[in-house]
Amino acid sequence: GGSPQGLMDYYIDTAYPMEQVGDVRRIRVASYGDGATSGGGDLFLIYPGPDKGKGPLVHDGLTDAYNVSGDSRYAAFLALLPDYKPNLLNRRPLPSKPVPLPAAPSKVWPSYGLAMLRSDESPSYWTSGDAIAVFQLMGQGYGHDHRDKFSLTLHGAGRLFYPDYNAIQYEKPSIGWTMNSVAHNTLLVDEQDTRNAEPNGLRHDFNPDVKFLATSASGVFEGVDQTRALFLAPEYLLDVFHASSRIPHTYDYLLHSFGQAEPARPGAFRPSDAMKRRFWLVDDQRTAKESGGWSVDFVLKDETPARLRLHMAAQPGTQVTLGRWGNELAKLAYGEKNAGLLPHLTMLATRRSGVRQTAFITTHEPTRAGQKPRITGVTKLAQRPDGVLVRVDAADFTDYVAVRFGADQNTPKPLHFVIANDQFASITDYGYLRVKKSGEVIGRGDWSGFQLPIRAGRFTLNGKQAKTTRKGNDLLFGEPAPADIPTVAVVGECPFPATIAPSGPLHMFARGRRDAALEIKNTTGKPLSGHVEFSTPAGVEITPARLEFKSVAPGESANLPFTVTTGDPVKGKQTLTYR
Repeated sequence: GGSPQGLMDYYIDTAYPMEQVGDVRRIRVASYGDGATSGGGDLFLIYPGPDKGKGPLVHDGLTDAYNVSGDSRYAAFLALLPDYKPNLLNRRPLPSKPVPLPAAPSKVWPSYGLAMLRSDESPSYWTSGDAIAVFQLMGQGYGHDHRDKFSLTLHGAGRLFYPDYNAIQYEKPSIGWTMNSVAHNTLLVDEQDTRNAEPNGLRHDFNPDVKFLATSASGVFEGVDQTRALFLAPEYLLDVFHASSRIPHTYDYLLHSFGQAEPARPGAFRPSDAMKRRFWLVDDQRTAKESGGWSVDFVLKDETPARLRLHMAAQPGTQVTLGRWGNELAKLAYGEKNAGLLPHLTMLATRRSGVRQTAFITTHEPTRAGQKPRITGVTKLAQRPDGVLVRVDAADFTDYVAVRFGADQNTPKPLHFVIANDQFASITDYGYLRVKKSGEVIGRGDWSGFQLPIRAGRFTLNGKQAKTTRKGNDLLFGEPAPADIPTVAVVGECPFPATIAPSGPLHMFARGRRDAALEIKNTTGKPLSGHVEFSTPAGVEITPARLEFKSVAPGESANLPFTVTTGDPVKGKQTLTYR
């Protein structure tokens, strides 16, 4: 921004590829917050069709910017408008020869907390029908803000699959949906809303083979460190969303799509109320328990059909819930007779409960009608507390991706990932490998070494040919893995369930007092003895400070009462940890 011309440049920099709706070609601009996509329309850079009054248009702004500057980029878009007619006052004539649409580079706006990734940065981005665009919000707040930190939108195959959907403008807070994190494509922790938090890590590398962006922050949720790493290849998006904390939490990876959900294993899903407490506006909820890799398609079946296939890497203890929303929300906002006033969106909620850290690893592959998805699966090969190594399998290629989690470091040390059979991979920040069916291997990032099961010949790293050797059936690059790769100990989880009564948060005022109890059930198969110690924030005290339990028989429970008293603690949610 900063000027009308600067605003037009921002709209072009955040515009999605062209959409074909019947005979109309239109270009939609990424939007968010109170200005996000809604039933009343969207923000369009170009929309010459008969329905152009349904949303804000940028036609006049483009016309003014072109009239003042004569910039051919603006002329290229204005040429798409059949009703553009020059005049002597404020409409400059278009060039006599056709002007090509401009290049479409990926961009990051660090101070605003925004990024636009484009799989194709050439002029063909606009019209090929194959380009993918991903728009991400980081952790900063903004005017007309929603609780949408670390959320994204995705456009591919000429369609908007994952919108930021502003269902009810200035919705009543008592409804708790449109402005809340639950309605955005982001991560929830303990079903709470995201908070503003400046990123403490921001890394990106945009090259012809992959567009890489990793954003990290602490404090989006209390006591949680999180990193969202995006790898946008020409065919798909790899999304690695990692979160970690000193204490166990419930993590929900959320997506909302205009497409209808078609799971690969529909019989695994059963009607369920497991998510109803916070997701009460979602109808027809069906839940499946998944320990292996799984996939679901989001299908658009209107006049411009398309689908997006999502694959998620295996992780034991994963709960997947699908449902549709819009009907109940319309009733609340507009009355029973207007239940169909809002479009219905599909919600996907992937939950992992009672864990200190987790990484949701997903591929998102949009395809047009008649195209066959190429991705066949995604696998987590190795994970450390500070990074992960992933393999993406497709019909005609295999990709290897490694990334570091966490805040930026002045002098980061190499990360070594150990696989099996002496195989390994080492990076400093990120690494991307494309193994083509022809045998060619293309690498990007800062690989310092790897030994992987690649039957290949030529290896090109960051545009330069790199020397490799063979070790059995593996391709070896760089130095062999250190013999004594250090490991970081992961704190073991409590081997028996512990619950607080009453359940849920303890709502308290300053200088208040509440009685509660910790119930511990012995599931170890032998008598259990020990004690529990609490850690409390300033202004909060628990008595007794140490809860003793002795000789709890197998299968039995111990009830440990305690009292919470408050002085004048910091307002807001406080976490009481125990061990």
